Amino acid sequence: MFSESFGVSETMASLLISVPLFVLGIRFFVYTALSDAFGSRIIIFLAIGFGTVGTLIISAALAFEIMLAGRIFQAAGLAGIPVAGMAYISEEYKTRAMMIAVGDYISCNSLGRMSGRVFSGILTDLWNWRARFL
Repeated sequence: MFSESFGVSETMASLLISVPLFVLGIRFFVYTALSDAFGSRIIIFLAIGFGTVGTLIISAALAFEIMLAGRIFQAAGLAGIPVAGMAYISEEYKTRAMMIAVGDYISCNSLGRMSGRVFSGILTDLWNWRARFL
């Protein structure tokens, strides 16, 4: 779909997955340090903000390069949520409650990711890939 939309090869379109995943992995280390320095709550809010901006850039992208930049920005932002989220849980809950909260966090995260893929496929079929990101 992205190959057709932007007139690039499928190999080039696959960069929309591989490059953001690389950025995501690197940013985990950065957010770990930032969460320790500034607190996990502020990092969560900043990550949501940057991820939202990246998502809006993606949905409005008219060129492949802008789409890739938006994906990188989105990944760089959203990497802070799992790192700071786990730190926040460990700061706010006692040991027994923390284990339950981490289990709930992982379960809900998995459910959200799976349902997000299903619903994004439906939205893409009904409208287009831009509707999925919006």
